[in-house]
Amino acid sequence: MKRIILLFIFFSWANLTFAQEDAEQEDAEQGGTDTTKVNLANLPFGIGPYLGYGLGVNLTPAPDGRKSDIALADLPDAGASIYMPLSSTAYIGLTADISFTNYGFTMIDYSTKDEYLHRFSCISFNPSILFSGFMVGYTMGIPIMADYNDSKIDKSDLNIQQGVTFGYQYQIWGDNDGRIAVSARLTYMFSNVFDDYMVDDPLIDIIAPGDIPLNNSNSPRFATFTIGFNYMFNFFNESLDTPAVE
Repeated sequence: MKRIILLFIFFSWANLTFAQEDAEQEDAEQGGTDTTKVNLANLPFGIGPYLGYGLGVNLTPAPDGRKSDIALADLPDAGASIYMPLSSTAYIGLTADISFTNYGFTMIDYSTKDEYLHRFSCISFNPSILFSGFMVGYTMGIPIMADYNDSKIDKSDLNIQQGVTFGYQYQIWGDNDGRIAVSARLTYMFSNVFDDYMVDDPLIDIIAPGDIPLNNSNSPRFATFTIGFNYMFNFFNESLDTPAVE
């Protein structure tokens, strides 16, 4: 069910961006020109700050006697983005974020209904290829701190996170100096959160074990959905004062 919710949010956002592009095309056909719309076929090299906020969920089966649930990030993501165009005639390029990234999930005790919010923070590197607004890429996160209900989790118990990202980026404003974009990104992690869940599970002495023994197949693995904004300072551009490409 949680996977369906995340996919629904993602595709709803993608549908919105298509609707915005259709509206722009209709305006252009009626003869309107707006110089604040960047030329998508000629986006220059850019660097700038990035901010994001999202939610996370554990996609592996919870241990017997527990239930996983979605959790909002405790802090926003913050970092820097870079874009390098690969063509002067098509909207295609390489993009990457280096950021302080936050995500989490909730584990619920079936018997007591007590909730345990797990929060994790990483230094993340996310290179992607960007084609007509769609992003496909790789992500790696180095854990720097973690806790559950404000009780510390030793970061030595955590794995480096690796996964894939899918998303869409929409340019909402631009001029010769820079441009602003909003993005929606869905990330799926290949890596288990904990190095050895049978030893490192922080709730092993808190939630009574069920009939099925705990094993490493229960080790949490994340999916996250993030809405982000970035401002890119333009470099090596001749001019962006042209109508958006249809």
